[in-house]
Amino acid sequence: MTAAAGLHIPAYGSYYCAGTSEQAGLAFEAALASAIELKAPTIRVWAGSQGSVDAGEAGRMLVINDLCRISEMARKAGISVSLEFHGGTLTDTNASTIKLMNELSGTNVFFYWQPPVNQPFEYCREGLAAVLPRLTNIHAFHWNPERRPLAEGIPNWKKYLEIAAADGKDHYVMLEFVLKNSETQFYADAAILKELTEQYE
Repeated sequence: MTAAAGLHIPAYGSYYCAGTSEQAGLAFEAALASAIELKAPTIRVWAGSQGSVDAGEAGRMLVINDLCRISEMARKAGISVSLEFHGGTLTDTNASTIKLMNELSGTNVFFYWQPPVNQPFEYCREGLAAVLPRLTNIHAFHWNPERRPLAEGIPNWKKYLEIAAADGKDHYVMLEFVLKNSETQFYADAAILKELTEQYE
């Protein structure tokens, strides 16, 4: 039905947390099986369940070792693994994300990106530019300092999309965090996102 509607599946958005989910009873094999069935090119996972400061080096290595393991499993199925760019994980700061990207160099692990909430534009821009070599998809929204219409973030998003387009690769940009979870606002934000991305299609 998805293919018949002319839609693409950009990813399988699992909530697998590297380093902890297996012990909690969620085997990566289950997420991989779903991604294969969906013909998804990448599986979104979380870089652990602790922030970079709280995880420490031991916790960090636990996450990295699991990411190496599951990304190799995914590679054998022709699928990549993409890390959610999010607080409370090892991608909670630009510095930790860049370090993680270097630690995972040569693996089948890639990165999502989204603007860190309530951070200045320049900080956000630097983070996106840093992960660009390993970028898969993007989550689009506007916070100032809470959820706002995407239209209010047009100047920033024009610049973010320019950066993302610089590598010449295709990236899916997906809406997230709609004001008041409003259906009307969702359609308004979708129209803005369509306008912003049309030049890159």
